[in-house]
Amino acid sequence: MNLRKRLIMSFMAVFSLNVNAQTNILHLNLCSHNEMSDIGYGVNYNTNYSVIKGKALEIADSVNANSAKWNMQVESNFIRACLQFDNAANNSNDLMQWMDNLPHVEVDPHNHLDTIVTNSGYNPYNYADLNHLLDSCGLTTRTNIGGFIYKAQDWSNWDQDWTLWKNGLHGRTFPWVTWTPQVLWGGGTFNHFNDPHPSGIWHPSGPTTTNYLLNNPAQLLSIGNSCPWLIKDTTDIASLLNEINNYITVINSTSSNSNTFYTATIMFDFRHILDPNYVSKISEVLRGLKAHVTSGKIVWQTLTEKREDWLSSHNNSTDYFLIDCNDLVAGVENLGIEKKDFFISPNPFSNQTNIFTKENLINADIKIYNSCGQIVKEIKNISGQPIALYRENMTNGLYFIQLAQDNTIILNEKLLITD
Repeated sequence: MNLRKRLIMSFMAVFSLNVNAQTNILHLNLCSHNEMSDIGYGVNYNTNYSVIKGKALEIADSVNANSAKWNMQVESNFIRACLQFDNAANNSNDLMQWMDNLPHVEVDPHNHLDTIVTNSGYNPYNYADLNHLLDSCGLTTRTNIGGFIYKAQDWSNWDQDWTLWKNGLHGRTFPWVTWTPQVLWGGGTFNHFNDPHPSGIWHPSGPTTTNYLLNNPAQLLSIGNSCPWLIKDTTDIASLLNEINNYITVINSTSSNSNTFYTATIMFDFRHILDPNYVSKISEVLRGLKAHVTSGKIVWQTLTEKREDWLSSHNNSTDYFLIDCNDLVAGVENLGIEKKDFFISPNPFSNQTNIFTKENLINADIKIYNSCGQIVKEIKNISGQPIALYRENMTNGLYFIQLAQDNTIILNEKLLITD
């Protein structure tokens, strides 16, 4: 199969052959996890509950001030602390209910099931049990799964099989409870060893590496979280914002069709919440994205709002949009592309970029393809290095450069042209 056919087959699923002038919106949410293991980081939901609650309320205020949206996904230790210290079963102003009643916050269950009593992370509650605990806090039935192990080979309990949840999940600690979620989110691997990073909305076909990223209308709807954007206590906020800015540049330099629906999530963890500067870091990220919100390139939405937005124009479950983070951002970082023997910089570029090689080229050829696989520029018999590459009549967009020498392709990479 030649390169042109490979490029068309790789991109026809997500890009139409005609570029639309409209903005490709990024449907973005902030999302947090607390974990059973947080106590190992000095965060104790019993002894520190009032302080943690205060920090969470500060974050909610910042989310509101920056017109953002937040999915606060909670494990059993946090929910039980709320039931105990906020008297949540009898108090309409407990933290969980208060948060979920805010228009800019949605509370979801998040779960790491561990049935071994002697383990430090012992947690006998599955997702149906967590829904019951949140119901006890005054929340309505939840609809979102806040993270799950997608590969069957990593499951250790019957209630981790997400392919069965569409028929209802029975509680483990509360066996009389049945819960049926509507949205899968955060499919990962054990210890996040090799997580996928899809953007979009689809119905995962099955619990294997291959089938998970195939659409099967009979399965639950899934919302992708895209690139692993995580705010830690040590995060360089400028670098994180630069990654997100590049991502937005890329998706607005590609074609779109009626199914185009980019989704992404910015994560943060409660294990850092007691750090005195952590809330301000989160606020700095939100402030740094306001220009994209104003321009319409970012729309803040909770997971439920993303689902409703998608279904408002896609009532056919055979419709889907799915693309991996790496397929969008690989090769288009501002610092250039680093391969073993090649370096392209700047990339993205406006007028000129340069191809640096470890050794001088001899009678090499360059071909540049657009996202439809059509050759838009060809340069023959190049020698020496570096090689200057000029934009000339190429329009803004994503391109693919192929460098060949001695009838052998020695480089296939992406280029992004933008003003």
